[in-house]
Amino acid sequence: MSIISFEEKRREKNAKQILSIPVYENLCINDKGELIGNVIDYVDMPKELIKEGD
Repeated sequence: MSIISFEEKRREKNAKQILSIPVYENLCINDKGELIGNVIDYVDMPKELIKEGD
């Protein structure tokens, strides 16, 4: 039986509620309709603020 600390459980819960969103530079659409650009950073955003789209 393994012991899991409350701190580890809290981190796991927070990790499930936060998404890492890429920040792009020079974003454009190529001939195939794909988005291309340079990823310059990642921003952590709560899942509650992001709406699922189609």
